[in-house]
Amino acid sequence: MKNTVIFSAHHDSAFEFNTFYYLKRFGQITINVGYLGVGI
Repeated sequence: MKNTVIFSAHHDSAFEFNTFYYLKRFGQITINVGYLGVGI
């Protein structure tokens, strides 16, 4: 039998959409740096 790992998460999409809307390109960079920080 194979082992199964399930990842489940929730993100605040309203925060992300507002960041993208107001900060444009810098907002995308900010969110991606945040994802990298969590992944490390």
